Amino acid sequence: MNASGVVAGFFTPSIESTAPPSYSAALYQNGQYVQLPSPDDNPMNDYRATGINNLGQVVGYEQESDGLQRPIVWNNQQPTFLGAGGAANGINDQGWVVGGIGAASGNTSIPVLWRDGTMTSIPMPANAISGTALAVNNAGQVLVNYGGAEWLNGFFIWDNGVETTLALSQDAMLLTYVTGMNDSGTVVGTSAYHAVYWVGGQIYDLNDLIPADSGWTLTSSTGINDAGDIIGYGTFGGLDEPFLLSPTGFSGNIGSPEPTTLTLLTLATPLLLKRRSRRQFCTIQRGRS
Repeated sequence: MNASGVVAGFFTPSIESTAPPSYSAALYQNGQYVQLPSPDDNPMNDYRATGINNLGQVVGYEQESDGLQRPIVWNNQQPTFLGAGGAANGINDQGWVVGGIGAASGNTSIPVLWRDGTMTSIPMPANAISGTALAVNNAGQVLVNYGGAEWLNGFFIWDNGVETTLALSQDAMLLTYVTGMNDSGTVVGTSAYHAVYWVGGQIYDLNDLIPADSGWTLTSSTGINDAGDIIGYGTFGGLDEPFLLSPTGFSGNIGSPEPTTLTLLTLATPLLLKRRSRRQFCTIQRGRS
């Protein structure tokens, strides 16, 4: 979602629709969906939007019927392929695009940055088998995920060749996911079934920033903006509920604030969030207090 509240994502036709049962990239704004045009007009191909910048440029990918993926950029809602064998995941306001492309070794992926018509491969750790770039902020920092054998799952921020590794849970079985990064390089996500954030590569539990008797357990954080507002999901009263965690008294990077500087608010209005486990738009209803 960009600063204007436009959400990029994808949907499937309704049961009553005569359209093929494939995914279609779309924008959502002010309660309205706008379907993005397919790059090749093949109704049997899936195509999905995965990111949008503040200029309205959209990125995503097409999954062709033969299994090939192709990264896409939509400028003024007009699609252009960036190449073949990969996907685009994020775009900043300078038009830098990040994602992953297939490696020559086979069914793996390497993280890449497309900038001013040039594609740059981002190096991964020696023990990594595959990886992809998830997001790029307006400072040019790229968030990268990589994986390998024996539960290897890692993340780092790539900043003009300098890598900052994100600390993980001590238990490799308790997988960690990252879901967003703001222009200050603060990253949010989930680790060991708790909502977390990273500053300078160090991991912090968002549950440490709310009163112990609040009744909430924050289980996943799904996004952060440049003011430091964090949205996500938690449990309250035995139910899965959305939350908004807002810094008070300052703006920008939330840094490593004291617990008293953040206030937990249930959502006052419906928000549209894309959760990792869902494959279509979903409207998040009002949280409980």
